[in-house]
Amino acid sequence: MSAPQTNIEKQERRHWGPLAGIALGLAFVAVLFIGWMVWETGNGQEPREATPEGGVIGNDQAQSPVVTDPVATDPVDPGTEIQN
Repeated sequence: MSAPQTNIEKQERRHWGPLAGIALGLAFVAVLFIGWMVWETGNGQEPREATPEGGVIGNDQAQSPVVTDPVATDPVDPGTEIQN
């Protein structure tokens, strides 16, 4: 059901406060978003921790072995090797 009397100018005068608050809130969020983007892009240019010679950070004794000749396994039955 629509309003019986619609006077846009009168409604605009009555609602200026809430509309101004919404506009200020959106402007505040836009400033925060732009500030966050500037912060993130500025931090993205800083180098991270230097990695050791092997390229692994952390426990040096827990390095995985290097596999030079992997054995092909059957994808259906992983316990079975594929014969070439």
